[in-house]
Amino acid sequence: MNIQFERSKEQHSIEWYTPPRIIHALGKFDLDPCTSRIAHNFNHSAEYFYTKEDDGLSQEWFGRIWLNPPYDQPLISHFVKKMAQHGNGIALLYNRCDNKLFRDVVFPTMDSIFFINGRIRFFRPDGTIGGSPGCGSILVAWGQQNTEFIMKSDLEGTLLKPYAL
Repeated sequence: MNIQFERSKEQHSIEWYTPPRIIHALGKFDLDPCTSRIAHNFNHSAEYFYTKEDDGLSQEWFGRIWLNPPYDQPLISHFVKKMAQHGNGIALLYNRCDNKLFRDVVFPTMDSIFFINGRIRFFRPDGTIGGSPGCGSILVAWGQQNTEFIMKSDLEGTLLKPYAL
């Protein structure tokens, strides 16, 4: 299976930081369970944070979570499953709604999903802007208040809520 479209042509780093304007448009977060000190200094994603060395998966999660997980398997699945269990936060994920993680974890537990217009240009560790990624991004909200934060933000896109039969 060719998944090259998902990867930026810039392969020299696996560290890509969320633009601060996206995080700050969504209100204040209590915890970012998977960031780095450099990324946190750059975008101030949450009041508290765990780094790779802290092993955010083994730590207690509390409050409102900002989650931009590592995109490698199985880590992304572990982080998204823990977010779904926690039930309070927003995750930034690739728009890959056709995969097993979405079918088995995201769709049954989310409160809403927000399809961001355009492609997010993430930042490199040196603070420069990277190229356009090969796939769009989405925000997944757990908890109705997080859906409201997305709706009140100035981010452009389309919000969908699950329809219960």
